[in-house]
Amino acid sequence: MAAVLPFDIGVNLLYTQYCFGVLPINFVLDLRKLCFLSKQCCHSISVHNVFYDIFGFSEFNRLCSVYSVCGQSRAYFIASVWDVFRDLAF
Repeated sequence: MAAVLPFDIGVNLLYTQYCFGVLPINFVLDLRKLCFLSKQCCHSISVHNVFYDIFGFSEFNRLCSVYSVCGQSRAYFIASVWDVFRDLAF
């Protein structure tokens, strides 16, 4: 019987999560950040806009570049995060 390396277990786990439609927690958190920050940038309350300008703008741009987000809706965020996860799992 061949020995299973820890790396193989990680790859198998990611593949299994992908097949069952379960994102790893770091992807889930990034997806939630994308959705939250996209709502904050368009908020009508000025206090939210100030906090977004101070804290959220750079984080939102960083996440958009990591996941190659091309749209500003939740559907684009979900598709982009799943694309990156698919590339990682396979």
